[in-house]
Amino acid sequence: MAAATAAAIASIIAILGMPPETQAPLEGVGRVSAPTLREGATLATAREHEPTRFDGGATPALTSDSAEQTLGETPWDRRDLVLSELLARLVGNDAPAAARIAELEDNGYMREAALRVVAQNWTRRDPIAAINWAASLGDQEERDAALANAALELAISQPQLALQALGRRSAPPSPDSTLAGVVQQWASNNFTTAYAWVDAQPSGPDRDALLARLVFARAEQHPADAARIANIAFSADASRLDAIASIAVRWGAQDPMAVREWALTLDTEAQRRVWTELAALGQ
Repeated sequence: MAAATAAAIASIIAILGMPPETQAPLEGVGRVSAPTLREGATLATAREHEPTRFDGGATPALTSDSAEQTLGETPWDRRDLVLSELLARLVGNDAPAAARIAELEDNGYMREAALRVVAQNWTRRDPIAAINWAASLGDQEERDAALANAALELAISQPQLALQALGRRSAPPSPDSTLAGVVQQWASNNFTTAYAWVDAQPSGPDRDALLARLVFARAEQHPADAARIANIAFSADASRLDAIASIAVRWGAQDPMAVREWALTLDTEAQRRVWTELAALGQ
């Protein structure tokens, strides 16, 4: 398996004409086998159709034509890896062209991967344009997935823009795991602002699900603050008790004495959950 994986990576490096030390990690390498590539055919096509960079660098500038030609010469069992890597590179030169190639892919699995690669890489370069493209996709499921991928890319750097992207989805689920992921990443960079936004949301299961993510993230570095939030912020008592139990586990492994002192400030049912978790930890 290790030899097959190495062969796959080496073949893609050859296809793209990039030195091994600059080759980015490839998603999904372990999912495919790696029989020998038709010697020279794809590499020759890629090099013939890619123009030299204007700055004189060794890596050629990828174009839509050269990407499509390279894909046409790629064996089927390598196509998913090559398609993803070519699109990631093409976004840097011509993002709309990369998007067109992704949208023309008719294999379901590869199409999903291609749209994801374009959404992620385009968002890193031009988030507004990427979000507008994602929102323009005709298929509802693909549109919502592309907007979700864009939002997750923006969660730390531009959380408000990430929320706007999610707001353009046609059918956000409940509970919304993508929104929860955005909020958790946002909180890792600016907990106060993320918590204020969540706290201002309408009371109910969706808000409680977001609070649970925040409490879990906060408990790692600031368990006392997480404990305070858990005891006062949830609308449903079951959610409150679950959050308290999760804090007891994490905090109890670090400072069981502090957890015992905290437990004494809680109501009877919450205390019972804390004692149960401490007992499971052997504390």
